[in-house]
Amino acid sequence: MNRAVSWFCKVFLKPIVDKFLIKEVKGVKNVPMERNFILVANHQSHLDHITTAYVCVPKRFHIIGQVDRYSGLTKLFLYLIYFIAGVIHLNRKNEESKKKQLKKL
Repeated sequence: MNRAVSWFCKVFLKPIVDKFLIKEVKGVKNVPMERNFILVANHQSHLDHITTAYVCVPKRFHIIGQVDRYSGLTKLFLYLIYFIAGVIHLNRKNEESKKKQLKKL
């Protein structure tokens, strides 16, 4: 995620998430903020993006988002959001897409 969006999330969205969505986060001290790491969500809901990003802000991080499930206006909107946030979009059904995105990392 690009740094501007990351700071926007910290300043504007984090207080909302703190108040209404997340009451307690355990184990944040175990996240190695001084070096790279992989954080994986179990995808119980679409809020996983918010909750996993919650522990990373303001550190620069990447989210890998799928695009193969969507079509039409939803897909266009998703590409726009992914572009603004710097999300790596991945088509899981296309081997070339997987290889291309791995090279970006």
